[in-house]
Amino acid sequence: MKRVIVTALLVLLALSRVFSQDIKDRAEYNLNQNRALWYNSGNAAGLAREQMLLWRDVNLGYNIETGRFTDSWGARTVSGFNLGGDMLMDIEGFKVAAKVALNRTRLFKCNYNTSLFEVTWDMPFFVAMDASERFSWRHNEADMEISAAAPLMFGDQLSLGLALRAQGRSALKKADPQSRYGSFDMEMAPGATFAIDEKNLVGMTLRYRFCPATATLTSASGSPVEVAFLKGLGAFSTLQVGGPIGIEPLKYRSTRFGLDLQYNRLDEDMQWLAGLSFDTGATRILEAEHTPGMVDKFVIGLDAQGLLGQEGNHKLNFDVKYDRNLWLEGTGELTGRCGIIDLHADYTIYTGIQEDSYDFELGAGLDAKALSASRVAKPEGRFTSFTFMPYVFLGKNTPISKESTLLARVRVGNNYASKPVYDFDGDSMVRRMYEDEAEYLGRFFYRSAADAEYSFRMNNLLSTYARLSIGHMMPLTIKGGRFYATLAVGVMF
Repeated sequence: MKRVIVTALLVLLALSRVFSQDIKDRAEYNLNQNRALWYNSGNAAGLAREQMLLWRDVNLGYNIETGRFTDSWGARTVSGFNLGGDMLMDIEGFKVAAKVALNRTRLFKCNYNTSLFEVTWDMPFFVAMDASERFSWRHNEADMEISAAAPLMFGDQLSLGLALRAQGRSALKKADPQSRYGSFDMEMAPGATFAIDEKNLVGMTLRYRFCPATATLTSASGSPVEVAFLKGLGAFSTLQVGGPIGIEPLKYRSTRFGLDLQYNRLDEDMQWLAGLSFDTGATRILEAEHTPGMVDKFVIGLDAQGLLGQEGNHKLNFDVKYDRNLWLEGTGELTGRCGIIDLHADYTIYTGIQEDSYDFELGAGLDAKALSASRVAKPEGRFTSFTFMPYVFLGKNTPISKESTLLARVRVGNNYASKPVYDFDGDSMVRRMYEDEAEYLGRFFYRSAADAEYSFRMNNLLSTYARLSIGHMMPLTIKGGRFYATLAVGVMF
């Protein structure tokens, strides 16, 4: 997978000799993408209907997060390097968009000892210990996406496209019990759009996703280590790592099927794109020949994007998703359920638009999340939380010279939370994990961020840029916060 990503990046660099660039600075890059409704829809066929500028971008960056304020399965410090690139090209009438990325990350002083590199609420089945000492993870990730749309057909009424995505991940934890985690996530999504008339278009995307993953546990000393195999909200069974009857590798086999429906309305000074999505699938957990559990998933989502004004200088985004998960024993018996609602909305105004650049961007947004999990089998339990963060942002695009510009932005917001509820009817060696998570989700905190991007156009084929981003999270009732920063350099060609 890594060799494929590196080869793709070299191809992008080679193409700079063949195609000239349309975008000359980061402000044009951002505005070009934000106003492209079909490009952001997930329907590859929509690329054929976009009048976007073309670009190719390769970048290298370093990021760091540090501080005590993090979730129960987080780390005190996270740092890493990333190499990536993205592009949009027109090849003989075919629109092709691609993204590639290589990430190498280190996590230091992690809070709890788990078999999974990334613990999520929709997956209760994993091995965990209440770590007496903090530990670290090493993580590598390779990600590639490519979307292509054929030229419009049948009098510009029909367009067809295909999107492919592949992601490979590997992670290593050396704390006892040691864990080696690996996964490969693949998705294929053919799509189509159809013009009913000049002002009304519809679209459809079919999606298939397959994701096998494995967590292999070993004992560094060779002596058996007692661990808890979780079954949700604190329920567990005791297993051993190491020794003659140690746990076998845990295998996760996930399949998902999805359907997206879109409607696009075009008017003289306004256009909208609304979408409705459905996903269904299951993840089966295997330990040797035994099936300790599985998760049945159903997701429904609604999203909308809007461009207002003759210049498209008002942008509205809205999306809400409901993720329902049923926790089942290997026999198929229902043991629990988890529902998650995620909501995002933002409104942006661009001023001083000239061609594909602007002077100011300003706006406001809201992120909200509601979680409700319950265990119906003995021992029973429940966990509920609700958080929401309103925020405002402001950006200024300033020409420095004929060849260079500086794009600076700031964003501030406050996170509000209801008091989480965690009840568990039983004793558990990992109960403290959920208590800590309830405490974290119930915190009010202030968040601020700022970034600056300097672009320099060297010639008609090449522009360089550098970006610095910093941010801070500060809880209002306890000491200690969290700081994060990113430094990146790149070329657009």
